Amino acid sequence: MSDRANDAGSGEPGGKEYAAEISIAGLRDAPGWVSLIGTVISREPSRSEIVIDDGTGQAPARVPSMPELGRLVRLVGRVYLSSGEVGVHAEILQDFSGFDVDLYRKVLDMEERVYRGEEDYRR
Repeated sequence: MSDRANDAGSGEPGGKEYAAEISIAGLRDAPGWVSLIGTVISREPSRSEIVIDDGTGQAPARVPSMPELGRLVRLVGRVYLSSGEVGVHAEILQDFSGFDVDLYRKVLDMEERVYRGEEDYRR
């Protein structure tokens, strides 16, 4: 998990609060709000729950609406722990069909290298 994810706001008065962009692999340690992009691999409409896979793992999510199976989505919500299982209670569910995930991952990787000082962004 990046240091920037650790900077995600806690919701304290006067504090900044935003969703940390994170992978499912880092979900257990994520603070506050998170943003995940993944493919819907399972749906349970009666429980308003889906399971998404982002290539680093799978996680359940409680969602405000039910996306189609196989759909690429972005979830924004808070992490929850239930019976030892970590998941996301999504406040926002976005259809990301047509989104270039590979390009997105390249940008995140480059951003992380610049943030850590490993790459000069002025080149």
